Amino acid sequence: MPDLLAEIQTRAAADPAFAAALAAGDHTACAAALSVGRTRLRSTLLTERGVMACLGVVDGEAALSALEAFAAAPASGPLAAQHAGIARMVGWLRGAGIDIGDPLAQQLLDVLAAVGVLAPASAANIKALAQTPAPVGASEISEALRGQ
Repeated sequence: MPDLLAEIQTRAAADPAFAAALAAGDHTACAAALSVGRTRLRSTLLTERGVMACLGVVDGEAALSALEAFAAAPASGPLAAQHAGIARMVGWLRGAGIDIGDPLAQQLLDVLAAVGVLAPASAANIKALAQTPAPVGASEISEALRGQ
């Protein structure tokens, strides 16, 4: 767990309370502190129904209409090279869905918001559907410190 070890060391250097808990061997407190806000992506298929449920009728319709308009428009602008692939993915919203837990799909949502296709708040709310808590356990802290 080299990444966790680096995270522990960075946190201890910046947070005196964390450093004190670490020095006292209180791995439960260290794990609780590192777990705050910690998430990971999980596979989440999103369909049109999911967009509407997530964003509501007005914002959901706006997001879906914007995606459909983008897909139907001629390829141009900063996403010209990706246009055909994005258009195909927009079509998947009507079928099996798009896995928004995939890191590339998360990046795509950011890009679509950055270029004005999606409202930034809509992209953020959709992305959040694939976030799940990823707490750290005291045993993981112990293992990282032992170099396992």
